[in-house]
Amino acid sequence: MEPGAWIKHSVQDAGPWGPLAMIGLFTLLEPFGAPGAIFMMASATLWPFWEAFAVNMLGATGAGMLGFTFARYLGRDWVEGRMTPRLRAWDERLSEHGLPKVITFRLIFFLNPAAHWALGLSRVKVSAAILGTVIGYIPGIALWTYFGAEMLEWFGKQP
Repeated sequence: MEPGAWIKHSVQDAGPWGPLAMIGLFTLLEPFGAPGAIFMMASATLWPFWEAFAVNMLGATGAGMLGFTFARYLGRDWVEGRMTPRLRAWDERLSEHGLPKVITFRLIFFLNPAAHWALGLSRVKVSAAILGTVIGYIPGIALWTYFGAEMLEWFGKQP
């Protein structure tokens, strides 16, 4: 079975609820280790570019914010008490100038679950985290969505 085939078949079986199912699966599974590429490649094979892009953007943003929320509300207090002065200075800059820093962070680390957690453990404002995540994800999601079907096909042909 080709990579991501189980997602593709599950979403197709969901009919018109398929895009919501894909967004839900992406949001719930990616922050805990499921590769986001699988979801994006499956979306690229199921829907036209703009629909797949929207599904991927919503799923990726949901995943990023779920990981962010877990870290923010379950780990922030513990981490704050153990920060070194250098880490505190970085955290202060992130809280003051969060949007450009979050955009850069997302461009570099993209869907890495540790990036979700790191942002959640920082003092960056939630609004900057959401907007920066969306903006920072645009290039990567556009590429994965555009080339996803071809990549999935190529992976399926490999021994």
